[in-house]
Amino acid sequence: TEIYTLSLHDALPISENDAIGKHRYTSVVVATGMNDNPFIPFPFNTQECLQSFGGIGLHAEQWRGAGDFKGKRILIVGAGMRGIEIAEECAGIASHTILSTRSGVIKTRPLTIGGFDLRRMLFPLLRLIPLAAIERQCRLGFNYRGIDRGIKSLVRRGLVQVKPGIKSLRNGTAEFDDLSRQIVDVVVFATGYRYVMEFLPAHIPRTALGYPMVRRGACDLIPGLYVLGIPCAVAADSDFVHGSSVDVRMVSAAIRTQVFDQQI
Repeated sequence: TEIYTLSLHDALPISENDAIGKHRYTSVVVATGMNDNPFIPFPFNTQECLQSFGGIGLHAEQWRGAGDFKGKRILIVGAGMRGIEIAEECAGIASHTILSTRSGVIKTRPLTIGGFDLRRMLFPLLRLIPLAAIERQCRLGFNYRGIDRGIKSLVRRGLVQVKPGIKSLRNGTAEFDDLSRQIVDVVVFATGYRYVMEFLPAHIPRTALGYPMVRRGACDLIPGLYVLGIPCAVAADSDFVHGSSVDVRMVSAAIRTQVFDQQI
């Protein structure tokens, strides 16, 4: 059985007093998640764009509440769950709240129907979907609709304005794909995250979003290497907490079997 060698110097942050070395393991499980690397699309992630804009630009990861921007004109980019939550929070506190989405339309789903939480039905169904049927989504990532906890009502009441994608940001003004313009003070990018696993060997195939391509949590190229908490690691729900909890038990059993076989 091939033994994978992991350099702790590459995988973990170290101080000057920490020992630098390599250790050999029969199995390595990577479960670092994805929320350490905020993604802001080009060119809005450049210093030149922020300087040209002149206002405040931040990622949703840095959001600490609408109270910090009371009375400001706030533009939220991205109408996923996080973007919708921030827009709902800003409505009535900001002087003007704008929600930008590529299509110019907010697509949500209700939390409950007839008092029944749809997630109780949806999550078990995700586990049953064959990965071959959603291969494209596994490679490019899933676009989950946000839950409507009042956003559509806020839009109807004029407390949140919906606009299409951003064309440019300069001089405190946002120009949108429909060529309309709005003066804004703060831009919040609720544009998600990207997986960064630079400590893994470069030859491991990765998807467009940066996470390794694995099968049942295992990397075919390196026996004993497992990656959990990423989309489609084992099933369609593998990037949810409930899905990861099932995957962990499965991978743990595989490791126990591997160790047992080596001891025989």
